[in-house]
Amino acid sequence: KAIDELAEYVDAYKTAPSYEAYEAINAAIAGLPTLEVEAGKWYRIRNSARSNATLYLNPEASRVSTAASNVNNANQLFSFLPTGNNKEYYLYNGNYQYMLGPLGANETQPVVTTDKAAAGKWKIESTATGLSSIICQNKTGSNTGLHLAGDNVRLVPWTNNAEASLWYIEPV
Repeated sequence: KAIDELAEYVDAYKTAPSYEAYEAINAAIAGLPTLEVEAGKWYRIRNSARSNATLYLNPEASRVSTAASNVNNANQLFSFLPTGNNKEYYLYNGNYQYMLGPLGANETQPVVTTDKAAAGKWKIESTATGLSSIICQNKTGSNTGLHLAGDNVRLVPWTNNAEASLWYIEPV
């Protein structure tokens, strides 16, 4: 329905361009549905910028990095567990049974932990284009966005609207 409504506004603008018609398009775009993660559901999380958007979060014994897609590897599945605060989650990996820790100083990788008290608390801000920022709510450094560093391996804190801080959160 929302897409159909947007198409109608675009058609109206094409027929009679005006500021009001343009603003109607913008309002319709702002009202498009965005991703709402579901607690306990499994997701694959893909970076939108690095390596032509082919790298997924990939856990290791002592950190979370990225790797090429492997749909047969359950390690690449993550879940969002509610923290008890509104739309705030722990980022949990079921195979390794740990959570991603909070973001710290720039260029430092977050730890992994099995202790909720030491885990990162994350909010998801999504756009109508399918991109999401994964934003740390209990960071100790200055930046809040989960970011894939230029080496295409390390997760680091950065601004949450930088290209490599945007993710596709794909339900499985």
